Amino acid sequence: MTLTRLRHTQIFTIFGFLLLFSGVAEAQSLEKRVNALEEYVETFQPTLIEFSEELQDNIQKYTKGLEASLDSYSKSLQQQVNTHLESLKNDSAVLDLNTQAFQSVDTNGGRFLVSVDRVEKMPSGAFRIYLNIGNINFADYNGFKIKLIWGKKFYPGFAQKMSDWRETLRGAEYTFEGALLKGSWNQVEIDIEAADSGELAHVEFEMTVLSVELQSL
Repeated sequence: MTLTRLRHTQIFTIFGFLLLFSGVAEAQSLEKRVNALEEYVETFQPTLIEFSEELQDNIQKYTKGLEASLDSYSKSLQQQVNTHLESLKNDSAVLDLNTQAFQSVDTNGGRFLVSVDRVEKMPSGAFRIYLNIGNINFADYNGFKIKLIWGKKFYPGFAQKMSDWRETLRGAEYTFEGALLKGSWNQVEIDIEAADSGELAHVEFEMTVLSVELQSL
């Protein structure tokens, strides 16, 4: 009887020891997991901060690019509006020296047509522009003035404002004593002092007539 109780006591002791060892092992395993989690958190935080900074930097770059695109679009829209307003007035025409297409222009004596026949580089260094002025009215005109404004072309993508660009343009007025015959193309020659053709990329034309000849009924 005593031997049996002793064996039972030994068994309970061994079983208790196993439970204690299992609990210690489980506690050690849990501690390892907690330590591993703490290490992960410590390494995760700098990574999160780095990701946040990179995301913020990308947002700033995108915002700057968007602002530049909007600024470029705004300048382009401004030029289109100004060009449209100029066309509504129609008292001046922007000439294309590379084509012979004609445009209409209003003067104090009626509407005329104007086109560029050709451009020649003169030995003096000046550029001679041959203009064709079409008199579509039922009257002859004696004496007229032509005002030209020229300079480099305006590009909306540049940081330059249109008002600043217009201050770079040059201009001159030319007086002619000849006649503008009705129903005819009348050619005139104008010499412009320019360093190169790039300074004639933008040419504006205006005209004023000095006298009108009409038949009396």
